[in-house]
Amino acid sequence: MRLLIVSNRLPITVSEEEGKLKFKESAGGLVSGLSAYLDSLKGSSFIKSDYIWIGWPGSALAEETKEKIKLEALKEFNVYPVFLSEEEMEKFYHGFCNKTIWPLFHYFPSFAIYEEEYWIHYKIVNEIFCNAVLEIIKPDDIIWIHDYHLMLLPKLLRNRLPDNPIGFFLHIPFPSFEIFRLLPSKWRREILEGLLGADLVGFHTQEYTRYFLRCTLRILGYEHDMGLINLTDRMAKTETFPMGIDFQKYHNTTDNQEILQEKEELKKTLTDYKVILSIDRLDYTKGIINRNITWTPILYQYKFLPFNPLIAMYGVSDVCLVTPLRDGMNLVAKEYVAVRTDKTGVLILSEMAGAAKEMGEAIIINPNNIEELAGALKEALEMPVSEQIKHNEAMQRRLKRYDVVRWADDFNNELQLIKKEQKERFHAKLVSSQIKNQILNDFKNAHQKIIFLDYDGTLVPFTGYPQLAKPTKEILTVLGKLADKSNCDVIIVSGRDKKTMDEWFGDLNAGFVAEHGVWIKERNKDWILIKPLMNDWKPKILPLLETYADRLPGAFVEEKEFSLVWHYRRADPELSSIRAKELMDELVEFTTNIDIQILQGSKVIEVRNAGVNKGIAAMHFLVQNNYDFIMAIGDDWTDEDLFKALPEKACTIRVGMVVSYARFNMHSYLEVRNFIEELIK
Repeated sequence: MRLLIVSNRLPITVSEEEGKLKFKESAGGLVSGLSAYLDSLKGSSFIKSDYIWIGWPGSALAEETKEKIKLEALKEFNVYPVFLSEEEMEKFYHGFCNKTIWPLFHYFPSFAIYEEEYWIHYKIVNEIFCNAVLEIIKPDDIIWIHDYHLMLLPKLLRNRLPDNPIGFFLHIPFPSFEIFRLLPSKWRREILEGLLGADLVGFHTQEYTRYFLRCTLRILGYEHDMGLINLTDRMAKTETFPMGIDFQKYHNTTDNQEILQEKEELKKTLTDYKVILSIDRLDYTKGIINRNITWTPILYQYKFLPFNPLIAMYGVSDVCLVTPLRDGMNLVAKEYVAVRTDKTGVLILSEMAGAAKEMGEAIIINPNNIEELAGALKEALEMPVSEQIKHNEAMQRRLKRYDVVRWADDFNNELQLIKKEQKERFHAKLVSSQIKNQILNDFKNAHQKIIFLDYDGTLVPFTGYPQLAKPTKEILTVLGKLADKSNCDVIIVSGRDKKTMDEWFGDLNAGFVAEHGVWIKERNKDWILIKPLMNDWKPKILPLLETYADRLPGAFVEEKEFSLVWHYRRADPELSSIRAKELMDELVEFTTNIDIQILQGSKVIEVRNAGVNKGIAAMHFLVQNNYDFIMAIGDDWTDEDLFKALPEKACTIRVGMVVSYARFNMHSYLEVRNFIEELIK
């Protein structure tokens, strides 16, 4: 088992000088954090120390040196470079990543540029990364993808690697729906679908996780249960993992002579001064301009700080001022607190940084308010040492307990758990090639066969309006061939009314069940009621359903002979959830003394007579003959009655990756249609 880490940049930068390759360590929080984690894997029970880091080497390199770089980088540094041209980097990284996603996800929508060519190159580069992974992947490898540069990659890999565990972690904020929807509709859908190619999608804060889940609901229509999202082919999970730092690396620096010397030099320069430190990347999201850098007391230094001078500055600063306007996490805040071995010093932290969710003992401020910032500085400079120690002790305990190794371990352990759950709940029941061949063989050798087929969601996808799901000529041809096979009875079992069933399927040599079991029609016979039923309750219920349809734009009521259906597939998903719950509560209370059932399905609420279902209807057909092959395929809660009613030996198949009474699962209606075509060969 290997861990493949995939990120935009490698932990090393490769350059060519005078015909020789030069390798040097790359800077950045992601690199330093993951490097600490990878060091910790030596001797780990989770994974062998075998890992490969895949990413861009930091510059455009000559074509003739690429193979040499690949071999040397993999051998010496466990990295596998992805080579990109200058044009690709310009339009992918400097273009879409930095001019579209970065400003938008950091709540600077006026800075965002929506350039189609940038989007095209974003897709191209994600494909290049996909191909790079495929070049070195092994069957049991774990893939961990990082950050906003590669949000399409999980799905690209999932399409080619259905079994490998794939995780994705976003290191910047995920925006609210109102911001995310500013992306063109095609782009935002593809980004969400791309991310959901992962088995596990991780974020720094619960807020970002909630925003992502809301976007998947509003844009893709996927609901979730405690962060679990049931997709057509599997389930994915979203979870919160606040990234930590290598706490001991920063905390255990008291004996470093170079750092001690640096601190002494700084103290000489800053004698009799209170020191307030801010360290930021030069970016408009960091709020640098909001501090008024022309003000005399500010000593502004524009330079890169190596580790030792950085630690020395942390050590001599009385206050650390971390005030980004928006930040995914911000590790500077954590580093400053970790370095303060005497537990003195005060952290002023923007509430817009992800770190604020963990570091509540800091002075939390809104960076847009100058008065609030000034007040925080005054409070920090006047804070008693005893209070400083109290606050920093609490934060240090937390940072030590949840460091970068714990962060990465938690993510990868959760990835393993979700993969295990997928296999236990669904993969064991999937119709594999071996199972399918056995079913086909049993069907071929059986003397008397019966097949119960649901329609909507089983043979065709769901549509916004029921009438739009009319069967195509292709579907009718396939069903016709199946129904015409000798010694094979085909029963189409649907929630549709009998008039629609006659119009759509009347020419087939098949039997039918309408309104989920109310009406039954044997081959070449008339429709009959499964039992005497009353519909005098409908005028009492219909006004209530219509009222709720009026209160939810896009919802409508479908009236059948012995049932009423409230559809809300085309309505706003968030408001739908609220209205559906309200309607269910009212219906349950209103119908207490009426002999009817209230059933909630896929974007529908149906009110129908009690004691009627697809299982009871199926029994009507099963007693007609001594069948030695029984099969039922369905996708809905109404089909569960059918699966439960059939003999244990029956081949029952639920469409979709959900828990079911059926013996097997298939991914989608497309797989069902392909399967039926194999039956009729």
